[in-house]
Amino acid sequence: MEQSQKERSLDLDVRHFIYTTFAETSRPPTTIETSEHFKIPIATVEKAYEKLASAHHIALAPGIPFDLDGPSLFRTPHKLCGGSRKQAVLG
Repeated sequence: MEQSQKERSLDLDVRHFIYTTFAETSRPPTTIETSEHFKIPIATVEKAYEKLASAHHIALAPGIPFDLDGPSLFRTPHKLCGGSRKQAVLG
């Protein structure tokens, strides 16, 4: 089933809101915060989150609202390298 232009636009707006909130607060918005921001039902927010996760824009984790691709809320075996520094991505 092809996604409508309106749904696609909402998904992009939700993604922007998630990234902006994360940049400003160092945490992702809750589904309730996203729902209140856009004045849409939580079920619609959850559907947008699932589509964003399917497209690898965010990563959902059981028991945790969600995480952005990047530093993790849960321990991973991956290393973060930048210039001459290395550090574990712990969360």
